[in-house]
Amino acid sequence: MKSLDRLDVNLERPTINLEINRVGIINIHIPIFSMRIGDYSALAIARVSAFINLPPDIKGIHASRNYESIMDVFLSHIGREMRIEEFCCHIAKDLLRRHDYASSSEVKMKCLIIFPQETPRTGRVSYEKSYLLGRAIAVKEDNHNAFIIRKGVGVEVVGITACPSAQRTLLAEVMRMSKDDNIRRILTNDKIPKATHIQRTYARVFLEFKNDYKLNALSLIKIARGSMSSQTYELLKREDEAQVILNALNNPMFTEDVVRKIAKRLIEEFPNLPNDTIIKIFVRSLESIHQHDLVAKLYITAKRLKDYL
Repeated sequence: MKSLDRLDVNLERPTINLEINRVGIINIHIPIFSMRIGDYSALAIARVSAFINLPPDIKGIHASRNYESIMDVFLSHIGREMRIEEFCCHIAKDLLRRHDYASSSEVKMKCLIIFPQETPRTGRVSYEKSYLLGRAIAVKEDNHNAFIIRKGVGVEVVGITACPSAQRTLLAEVMRMSKDDNIRRILTNDKIPKATHIQRTYARVFLEFKNDYKLNALSLIKIARGSMSSQTYELLKREDEAQVILNALNNPMFTEDVVRKIAKRLIEEFPNLPNDTIIKIFVRSLESIHQHDLVAKLYITAKRLKDYL
């Protein structure tokens, strides 16, 4: 009988022969490192998940190899700047080298980044947070060399939206109640901000494309933050606070408006985006006068989006 230390239970045949698409480990945190977003180098804390497919005749994966892939790639790039999608690509390739029984791998990464922004009126520096998202899928060719077929990069940001429906309804109601012609003239002046409810709004934008395309993640952050009624800031002096509110009231938007604006700006910012790029936009409004939230989603190829616009 073989000694226990020579037995590899993972490679035994399972009782049920069924391939599993993805098996792996999730939520592995790696220390702070330098992440490249456009022309800016951000310090980031990353959370990584790594998967492979499991053939029908293999009982279980060697999970420690997934962890080793993540850490070895990380350690080999200490002190070097790297795009989040490229980091995912390196891990995805390494997974297939370590798991010779697997034919495909997938790696996902989410990084909290901190970057400086100027406040709208006083020009003070405010350090804002966003999330960078990365993804890579690798497959194994007949000669067992791994190659990346798809990779993706995305962002998660926060801003505010002002409701256009409540704004118009409230204006009509105040106009109906007012008997003073001067007040009515003021209310109909387009330069005067109109009251409405304002809510915090989250946007996630993710683009998935072939390995040979590079995308500026900082541009994605700017597009998403700039597509709402107003951006938000950690630091706001009184003048800045007033400007943020005025910006929102003068730019009322539905959640659907935010999705459409992000989509349009993506094509304007990246006119050479490959037609087979998959674009995913998700916007969630934390409604201030309801207990429910409002959500809008768009999944579309770049080709179809260009045809619309």
